[in-house]
Amino acid sequence: MLDVEERMVHPRSPLWSALLTRILPTMPTITTYLLDMEDETGHHCGLIQMRTRPDRPEQDVIFLAPSLEHGNGSHAVWQRLLTYVSVRAGEYGYHRVYGRLVQGSDEAQIFRNVGFSAYAEEEIYRLDIEKFPALTYPSLNLRKQTTADSWSLQRLYAAVTPRTVQIAEGLAQGQWQLNARFAGGRERRAGYVWEREGEILAALHIRFGKSGNALRCLIHPDVDDQIDALIETGLQVIQKAQPKLDKPIFSNIRTYQAEMGTILQEYGFEKVTTQAVMVKHNTVRAKDYLTRLVEAPIEAKAASPTPFVNADTAVSQKANGRMKPKQVTE
Repeated sequence: MLDVEERMVHPRSPLWSALLTRILPTMPTITTYLLDMEDETGHHCGLIQMRTRPDRPEQDVIFLAPSLEHGNGSHAVWQRLLTYVSVRAGEYGYHRVYGRLVQGSDEAQIFRNVGFSAYAEEEIYRLDIEKFPALTYPSLNLRKQTTADSWSLQRLYAAVTPRTVQIAEGLAQGQWQLNARFAGGRERRAGYVWEREGEILAALHIRFGKSGNALRCLIHPDVDDQIDALIETGLQVIQKAQPKLDKPIFSNIRTYQAEMGTILQEYGFEKVTTQAVMVKHNTVRAKDYLTRLVEAPIEAKAASPTPFVNADTAVSQKANGRMKPKQVTE
């Protein structure tokens, strides 16, 4: 699996992913492509899996094989598979294809070679159970997230996220919505929001996987003094849901949320790696020029007739202190 957090929290074999798509209707659509080719260097096989984002014209590359460490033409296999799925995605109307890869890796370079570009970086933090902190900070009064929070969450996302990242993510419509189709098997997700005076100022998503748990936070810049409380509240939720605490906790932080990463380390989290978030756009801006003139109705108003007075015969006289024109006869 390419996504580091996915691999650590809820790893799944490509065969199991393909089967779940057929068995569970709530699972996101997983599309699998196989490559079997021969060239002058020998016989090559490869596999790639794409996951369609629910209700969005977007896909994620989630699995590629063989590993680049395998050698024997694996770099060429990756490029051929990525090029093919990018074309197929465009044909099926998907506007964007995403990938998450370790920053500076050979895998990321191959993605760049076929037209992907990095638009953000994510730092992955891990909290081992033996380092779980004592929770003493007053928790925030969170409530469960509902579907009615979509617009407020979109506004919160826009206030936090740089404009270039918003454009790369298609304004991230629905990115912070809880969708049952994101989860499958033994995985669970929960969402909470912090609301003040009718405005959502923070959001918290928790993911319970078979190998670990994930904590994802979003907070408005105007209340960044509440980051400690938000993180501690998230840890409290995980502790209540899993009293045994037998799995590590991961948190994925964008680099423009650097302050949150610093506070995570104060709670015992350690940075594991940095991954690049990459996108390939399948649409381009097009200009449609006007090819013919269009008739526009013009409202014509009749001009008021101008009275004509013979200057040689017209005289004026005073009447009641006012000038009164004298009637002229021809």
